[in-house]
Formats: sequence, C-alpha cells, structure tokens
Amino acid sequence: FYDILWKMKDTDFFIKTTDILRERKIYEREIWGYSAYHKDHKTFSELVSNSDLPYRVGTFFESGLIKCSPELSGFKHLDYFPMINSRAHKLGDLTNSAILNVELRNTYNRLLFTLAEKERLDNNDYLNLTYYYLLQDRINEAISIFEKVNPDDFDTPGTLKMQYDYMRAYLDFFTGEETGFKVAKMISKKYADYPILSWKVLFTEILDQLEEFEEGVDYDQEIDNTDETKKKANLKKSINLEPTLHCELEGKTVKVEYNNIPKILVKYYVIDPEVMFSRTPFLNQSTEDFAYVKPMDTQEVVLDKKLKTQTFEIIEKLQNQNLVIEISGEAKQAFLTYFSTSLKISINENFGELKVSDEDNKPLSQVYVKAFSKQNNGEVKFFKDGYTDIRGKFEYAQINSKKLGSVTKFAILAMSDNHGSTTREAKVPPNVATTDASDVKFLPASQMNKWKQQKNRAANRKTRKG
Repeated sequence: FYDILWKMKDTDFFIKTTDILRERKIYEREIWGYSAYHKDHKTFSELVSNSDLPYRVGTFFESGLIKCSPELSGFKHLDYFPMINSRAHKLGDLTNSAILNVELRNTYNRLLFTLAEKERLDNNDYLNLTYYYLLQDRINEAISIFEKVNPDDFDTPGTLKMQYDYMRAYLDFFTGEETGFKVAKMISKKYADYPILSWKVLFTEILDQLEEFEEGVDYDQEIDNTDETKKKANLKKSINLEPTLHCELEGKTVKVEYNNIPKILVKYYVIDPEVMFSRTPFLNQSTEDFAYVKPMDTQEVVLDKKLKTQTFEIIEKLQNQNLVIEISGEAKQAFLTYFSTSLKISINENFGELKVSDEDNKPLSQVYVKAFSKQNNGEVKFFKDGYTDIRGKFEYAQINSKKLGSVTKFAILAMSDNHGSTTREAKVPPNVATTDASDVKFLPASQMNKWKQQKNRAANRKTRKG
C-alpha cells in the first residue's frame, strides 16, 4: 500500500479505500493513520483500538473513540478442582502470607487488578471473588462477599443462575447448621437430574453429604461398578466401606474403635520387659515383630456392627503378666504394650530427672532404671542405667560426656521386683550446660543465667588480653 499513500490526503479517495479494505477485512495501519488528517471519527476509533493504547488506559475505560474490553486484562476465570490446601492455619507473618499454588496466585492477582479498575462491582464480580476466597479457605470473607450478591438479577435467562445456586448451597454448609442445612438440600434436589454431568455430580455430592449427615452410611450397600457416571460416588462409597481399627489401653481394659470389622482376633505374647526393652527400647516401633512368634493365648471378640467403640478385658490369667497384645481384623492390625505394674513415674524433662513412686505416691528406692537414647541419625544406643535413690529419683540424662548433644529423645525402663515394670519416653532436657571439662551439668534457671554471665565475662577478658 506504500504506492498509494500519497493519495490518502484526498478525502474521497481515503474514504473509498478504507471502505473497500474494511469490507475485505484488511487493516493497514499507515492508511488508517490518515484518519486524524481527515477527522474521520470511525476510522480513527479503529486505529486506536488496534494500537496498544487500550492496554495502557485500563480494562474498563470508555470514551467516544475507544471502549476497552475485560478480555484485554488477561484475566480468565479458571476452575481449580480439586483444590486442597495443606494447612488450615497460616504460619508466620500473616501480612506476607502468599497463595502457595502458583497458578491460582497468578489468576487471583489478575482478578484483583481487573476489578480494581472498575468503577463498581457487579454480581458476577462478587461471585468470582467468593469463588477465589473459597479456594483459599477464607470462608468468612467468602460469606461476606456473597451476601452482596443480588439474587433477583439471576432470574433472567443467560445469567449465572446455576452457579449462584451452587455457591449458595455450598456456603449453607457453613451457615445452615441451625436449620439442618435446609437451603443446601432444597437447591441440590432441584439440580439432581441436571443434564450436564459435571454440574449434576457437584449437586449430587452435596446431597450425599447431607444424607450421610442425617442417616449415616449404609455399609451393606454394594458398590455399583457398571455405571461409568457413578465413578466418583463409587469411590466415596469405597472409602466408607474401608475397614478401620484403632486400639488403646485403659488399665486392664482394651478400648477398640472400629469401622466395618465384624470381629477381631486378640493374641497375647508374654514378654521379659528388660530383655525386650534392651533389644527394642522404643517399643512402639518394633511390636510388629511379635507377629512371627506363637502367642501365649488368644481370644476372639465379636464387634457390634451398630457401635463404633467397644471394650474388652484382658484375659484374667494374664493380667499379672507383661504383655504385647496383637489385635487384628479384616487385614488391619494394632499392637499394644501392657505392663502389670503399680509403679508411678513422673518425669521432669527440663532437668532429665524422674521420680518413681507406688500407688500411694510413696517414693521407691532401689528401683532399677535403664535409659536408651535415639541419635540424630536414628541410631539407638544405650545411654545410662542405675537405681533410684531414697527419694525415688534418678537422673537419667546426666553423664560426663558430650553425648547429649546428638540425642533427640530417651526411652526409659523402670523395673521393680515387687511393683512390676513400665516404660516411658522423654525429650532431651533443655537446661543443660557443658563445661570446659566436657561435663554435662543441669542447672536451675537462676544458676543458668549466672553461668552464662560468668562465661561471657571470661570471653571478654580473653579478648582484651588478645
């Protein structure tokens, strides 16, 4: 078009040329540039719209020559599903907390920059903000923003009526407990047969949760693997049908919490506490080894299907023995360590000291105590043993070496001929001072500060001499 540019100052020729090019969907910036010379409003508006000016004046800028489009902002609404945040609470400085998901953070920032340029927000903007607040688990803020939406504006066709209804049903889980989640139930039933599968599944999930909340789960119901549209529902049903088993000791009683387990087999292994402790000090980590040993006795306990928690007594003839108890059912296992003991141990972790007493809180002397330590690298080592003094006390963490620096925790065995035995675990004492002679000493808080001051003064004297 360079050869005809010299004729563009002719008004008639310019208008005819631009009309022909416009009809043929051809845009030539050099020709359109003459619109300013001819004061051609229409052509000049097209020139401006095809320049970078719309990106520079703002997403929602409007004038007689230019009308910007939200698409120019680069913001596009994106669905993030499933969006699962690893932390329910922020760590550190909340003012500098960021969205960990990079894509979500970028999308959210683009939304904020876009909305910041608008003179006023509309219902669609409020829905967008609500959605992105929910993705960040900012529930209270999402509810506050959602309350600004005018529901009457969604009654006309072509609006985000369904999206608004889903958001309303979802938020009812946080606000509708007093009404029995009536709003969520009413809305979800309306869309239960919605023809678009992805939306139908979302509303069906709400109904499923409400049904489970009101009636519980029918564990006898078989899983339907033939219907492809029910894959997600089948997965949830499979989770509900998965057996679970958790056991705790309460004195001579075993408390069992369970799901989908009709009965359990209980195996009792009699143990020598000292031998077992010396071999595996941190008992909770190694009790599974007893699965390869013949038990001293067994019992079968039938569990009530209607209950979720049940208890049973340890076999009476074994209640005075030291035991490892294996509980199994439906391929689930749990191990408990039971000591027949009347020993009571109180541990002062700040100073690495324990006190042993009987059931009447009378201090017990000459009780054998053995301590093992776990190192930073996971290695378990013998640390110290000895006997309690007349006060029933024993300093399990005090030795003349620097071994304590590499210790992460202690396993402690206390054993008495008359009162039985028991084990405990303890943290590393924080109130420790290391002298130049490499001795480890435990100091009260007042002496700790005094010791630090003396050490600082000694260091200052060395510096001045140097």
